[in-house]
Amino acid sequence: MQKVKKASYNQLKEVLEEMYDHIHSQDQDIKYLSNENQYLSDYIKWKGLTEDFEYFKAHAHKVRLDEDLPFENYVL
Repeated sequence: MQKVKKASYNQLKEVLEEMYDHIHSQDQDIKYLSNENQYLSDYIKWKGLTEDFEYFKAHAHKVRLDEDLPFENYVL
């Protein structure tokens, strides 16, 4: 039977700190993106583009516009 290696307190503390840093970073990203989403939503309403936006959501599809980039863009 193999012995299970137990982590030391310092190792556990390091892992916990890394996890906390990662969670904190993700939380900051979520807050930033939530604010950006709110700005975009409010701008669409302010400009009276709600119907245009709904049409775009319903009919847009993804296309790779630049082969050098690793992502696609939504287009009509």
